[in-house]
Amino acid sequence: MKWVEKTHHQGVSMKASIEDQMTHMLARFEAKEIQTRDVVAWAKTLSQTVEKHWPPEQLSLKKAYLDVWLDLLDRLESSALFTEESCSFSHADLLQAMNKWVQKVASITQM
Repeated sequence: MKWVEKTHHQGVSMKASIEDQMTHMLARFEAKEIQTRDVVAWAKTLSQTVEKHWPPEQLSLKKAYLDVWLDLLDRLESSALFTEESCSFSHADLLQAMNKWVQKVASITQM
């Protein structure tokens, strides 16, 4: 898997695969080293890069995958306003869904 961007965001090399980046970001987030807004900012950068590198033969899936990602980000941002107990969805399940999305996109885009 390749990553073509050369910038760094929140200590994550953008040359790393998106799966490696997600693993690193989630670990830092779960360890409370970074805040929700940091994860969301990284994830928005990721979505822009994924959009640029989406394979032409898979264009029919691009909008659906990006819509799901933006929905996950909206939920993550909303979850920052609530404690785990008062949130209508599981924070752990949300992070797991984000990780699954990254794995699927990595397999499609070879990033």
